[in-house]
Amino acid sequence: MLASVTLCLHTWVASTTRLSRSSAVATATASSVGLQFSDAGSWPATSQTPFVVLHGLLGAGSNFQTWAARLGDDCAAKGAARRVLLVDLRNHGSSDKAATMSFVEMAADVRRLLDEQGIPKAILCGHSLGGKVAMALALQSPERVERLVVLDMAPVTYETGES
Repeated sequence: MLASVTLCLHTWVASTTRLSRSSAVATATASSVGLQFSDAGSWPATSQTPFVVLHGLLGAGSNFQTWAARLGDDCAAKGAARRVLLVDLRNHGSSDKAATMSFVEMAADVRRLLDEQGIPKAILCGHSLGGKVAMALALQSPERVERLVVLDMAPVTYETGES
């Protein structure tokens, strides 16, 4: 089920109701790594919920720099200035490298980044791989996610060999 949401722009937000909580929390403990990010929106003088962008496989947060800057400007112009973080997921961009890269671990990495930045709740926008990470975080810590925007990714489990 899709619901229309206005967040400085009109977008579609995917519902997580079809996802299974147990599938996203397969491992209770995950070691997190340090994530690098850049700020593209209004920082630090804003009380609006931050917008956190998670890139796709083989990408980096900087892939969304132009779009995020425009989003930040549009939000500010509408009186809703907000922080926009462009995150490099583990093993991508300038973030730390690790031998493993599960969705549980990557969601823990993002949760740690939110903690380190003093962000109690965020609007998560994930593209492809980043969408899976965003959905995993939403299932593990729903209190940390105000809105979930998933692009180019379905809330399903893919079989080996599927693309």
